[in-house]
Formats: sequence, structure tokens, C-alpha cells
Amino acid sequence: MSLRPLLAAFLTTAAAFAADNPADKLTWEKLKSVKTGAEIRVVKTTGGAPVIAKLGDVTDESLIVALKNEQIAIPREQIDRVDARPTGGSRVTKETRTTNGLEAPPPPKPPTPYDRPGANTGSSSSGITFGSKPDFEPVYRRPTASKPAPPQ
Repeated sequence: MSLRPLLAAFLTTAAAFAADNPADKLTWEKLKSVKTGAEIRVVKTTGGAPVIAKLGDVTDESLIVALKNEQIAIPREQIDRVDARPTGGSRVTKETRTTNGLEAPPPPKPPTPYDRPGANTGSSSSGITFGSKPDFEPVYRRPTASKPAPPQ
């Protein structure tokens, strides 16, 4: 039995899956669609720690980012990957609870000298919760060089 038909079927299936690879959609054009001022993380081809900055501008040749007190341009050929933090939405959650005294009354307690007849039984409470920032999402990945087919 020949393994060629099996190998051909495997390679065809692999090519079909590669066509749907989400990494293929991580293009420089998608990076251009990210809003100015968005928080981004740039991973360079030279290694080292990623650069976390605010997006300034994207040209065909470079990526301009704003660090704490300076703007720098990173050449496109030095960029391996760019991730952006989603914008919009709020990390602050406000919550208010109010009761109006129409709930089932609590069990009776012995009277005290400080009890007042007809006292208000409603209550109100409110709070604020601060959530964490959303995770970075990939927007650009350096295209991998396609390897030439081995000679047969």
C-alpha cells in the first residue's frame, strides 16, 4: 500500500486548517484600525521585555508609540507582535440596594425604652466595585516566512 494518497489527504487537510488560522488575520492593516491612544504591548524581534505604551500612529514603515514622557518610532521590521487592550466599557460597577419596609417583618423583639412606634423600616445601601483591566488581544503578528518545499 502506498502512503502517497494518505500523505496527500493529510496535506490537503492541513492546508484547509491553515487557511482558517486566526494568525492570518493579524495584519498590519488590522493594527492600523486600532484607535489612537489605545494601550498596546509591542514584542520586538530582538527579544527583551515587551514595550507597553499608548498607540500614536501607524505608518507603512513604523509604529509610533507614546511612552511616559516621549514618543518613539519602532520600525516595522523590528516588531514581532502587537497586542492591544480593548477599549470601551467601564471597570467601575455601581450597585444600590433599597428596601421599603414592605418585606416580611422581622420576628418581634422585646420592647426597649428607645423604641418609637411607627419607625421607618426601609434601608438603602450602595457600593462601587473596581474591576481589573481587560486582557490584551493580538492585533498583529509578523508573517512567518514560508519554507520552500523540499526537493523530491
